[in-house]
Amino acid sequence: MGSFVHGAELSRFTKNVLDADAASGYALLRRIPSTRTWKVLDYVSTLERAERDAFFNAFVSNGLFLLYPDRDPSLHAYQSGDPAYRRFIDAMPQLFDWKYADVRLLRGILGDLRSKAPSPEFANVPAHVIQRAEAIQPTNAAAIRREVKSVLTKRFGAKAENRGGGNWLYPGDYAGRPFQVRIDYGGRSDQLRYELFFDDVSTGIRARRLSYEGLIGLGDGHWDFVTADNLSESVVLLADLIQELVVIPQKVPSTG
Repeated sequence: MGSFVHGAELSRFTKNVLDADAASGYALLRRIPSTRTWKVLDYVSTLERAERDAFFNAFVSNGLFLLYPDRDPSLHAYQSGDPAYRRFIDAMPQLFDWKYADVRLLRGILGDLRSKAPSPEFANVPAHVIQRAEAIQPTNAAAIRREVKSVLTKRFGAKAENRGGGNWLYPGDYAGRPFQVRIDYGGRSDQLRYELFFDDVSTGIRARRLSYEGLIGLGDGHWDFVTADNLSESVVLLADLIQELVVIPQKVPSTG
């Protein structure tokens, strides 16, 4: 029963976050270096208010699985046949645009075009896409890891643990709550994928593979547009998002 009560409270909390984000024009979310998040935001911007609210309700329901991993799978918006969510799933593969090309793809295209034997696959890439690729100041996994370690150590006292295969674990603490952040730097297109883990006895929350974007449905915590120019800002933003997630239990009633 406790989980059910807190699930309702968390649904209201998450919906309020989504509504506040929408009211701001998604100012925070547009700072996230993720082409997936940009694409979802563009989709949301095409919706009428009633459709957007139905869509947000589906995302709120799905987000609870990241806080209550034992939740009934049939409650997932796709499994339950939620029409707004089904329309979203069907629409996303159709939303192709060069503005959603990630850093590695853009730099790869540029490298191919500059090679001695460029691939015909990229012969018709628009000029503005090439210009965008040329303007990127690339970074690499080692530089991203150094920045993450520095920021998370200062903010949360986190200790970096190499788990192999591009996976690192950062146990930390904020406001007296211990947590772990797992980051995968080894994706083919994603430069980092972050997931947060913590438990809270009073609310029954067991955060598993939690990300800010995943909780509210506007992305998945996979970042693929980190550059040398935005690296510092992006990692500070990552720490800010982690901090917001860690204090969620303080924003819902305890079991008393």
